[in-house]
Amino acid sequence: MSDRIGARLAGERRADRPGPLSNMVYFDVDRPIDQPEAEAMTRHCCDQMTDQVNWQCDQHDEPFSCPDALVYFAAKYQEYGLIIHDGGASVIGIEFCPWCGGRLPESQRDRWFQELESRGIDPWEDEVPAEFEDERWLAL
Repeated sequence: MSDRIGARLAGERRADRPGPLSNMVYFDVDRPIDQPEAEAMTRHCCDQMTDQVNWQCDQHDEPFSCPDALVYFAAKYQEYGLIIHDGGASVIGIEFCPWCGGRLPESQRDRWFQELESRGIDPWEDEVPAEFEDERWLAL
């Protein structure tokens, strides 16, 4: 791992990047999704990120089972995370690309829940419309 990437992941400040980089969060993925289908509409910051997000393994059904899968992208929330390979489905949320250093989009998780609430939909109790299962809802 290069010093540049290591510093960024460790949460150190860099003069050329504003804001704290230690603002990483852990989040559990609500349920594994077929990532290549979900990312079909998303443009990522660089080719390396695109390759990682679209990684498909011929030996594992989901990215959390594959030790070669590094990044998880939740299209409906526009969240990126580094996969924690501990047998579960957790990731560490990241704000910057580990390859190009570009700032990643702001999470839309809160907005997603607000949008459903404004439509009278409880995502824990009601059926969530298909357009809210990926990034299509962002264009509504």
